[in-house]
Amino acid sequence: MNKNKREISFDIARGIAIILVVMGHCDNFSGWSIERFSSLFFMQLFVFLSGIFFKHNEITSFKELVMVIKKKCLPIYFYYLKYELIFYILTNFFLNIGFYNFDLMYGGKVINPIHFDIEMLKNVLRIFLLMGREPFCGAFWFLITLIFIICEYSCIRFISNKIFKQQKSNKIFVNVCVLIMFILGCIMNATISIPRISPSFTLIIFYHLGNLYNDFKQQIKFDNFLLFLISIIGLNILYYFGTVSMNSNSFSNPIFLLICSFFGIYMVMFVSKILGKHPSIISKCIAYIGRNTLPIVALQFISFKAVMLVQYVLGNISYTDLGQLTGANNDNLIYILYVICGIFIPLALNWAFKKCAYVFRSGGKDL
Repeated sequence: MNKNKREISFDIARGIAIILVVMGHCDNFSGWSIERFSSLFFMQLFVFLSGIFFKHNEITSFKELVMVIKKKCLPIYFYYLKYELIFYILTNFFLNIGFYNFDLMYGGKVINPIHFDIEMLKNVLRIFLLMGREPFCGAFWFLITLIFIICEYSCIRFISNKIFKQQKSNKIFVNVCVLIMFILGCIMNATISIPRISPSFTLIIFYHLGNLYNDFKQQIKFDNFLLFLISIIGLNILYYFGTVSMNSNSFSNPIFLLICSFFGIYMVMFVSKILGKHPSIISKCIAYIGRNTLPIVALQFISFKAVMLVQYVLGNISYTDLGQLTGANNDNLIYILYVICGIFIPLALNWAFKKCAYVFRSGGKDL
């Protein structure tokens, strides 16, 4: 019973985190920003939760190391690769229907039509080498970073197990390696940042903390209401004293990053534990969202277009506005529609894809 509750609480925490991501990505309000608030902690929370499910601390051979990396990383890589290639192939189509706009910048670059030339081959190669930058796949930076984190952490565990036989020395070595990588990530924050690599150095400490949580879950139950209140109040105060943007490995300072992360993780985990102990339609819905975060990561931006198309037909936005990635005229109640579509359209499409795949595999017998 307790195991099931713990598992659903993790799903709920993931669900809350991805909901915050969608809310942030279509937040065009000029005042208090949910994007700026949630960015203080939600990526660190995702990494922490991922680290909890790293169950391969006893890697002792190179073959095991390769197997672990393949098992953990290949599904993420192929998911990234599939949507990056699909969206890249459809670039000209999106330009023709106004989903992309020649006059707008996407991630610091202008979208150009695809031509069958050397530049197209270079872009395809970039996608295969984890350097894809398709606008609709903008949130995939986290998947790429997570792949690097898993590879780095697996290598640390492998090296530690090869060098040290005593458990105490092994743990010290892993802790020191993770701390050194975090320090390097912080140095890169203040000097030069390498896309995806620098965030992986900084975020690996939260992956390690998630992994360590398995050893201390009886002591750390995320059930202290006072700490929950301190976390909420602390985050709202810190909101006005700095920023965090893990995509670019940017944060005010390391202490600020750590405090925001701990507050955010505790706040979300406290809520998820409460919801997990009291099953309801809401908790089950959030847990379902948490178990299906990848489709939302992949399809949220293009799902915003459903609202934008209706706005365009009604004359509320212009054809140029249709090319906005994060929505248009959504600094009002329409924002709620963007959030709903950004979450539930990907879930509906994912369900339909799975259903079609199941029917195809069964030869249409279930029709």
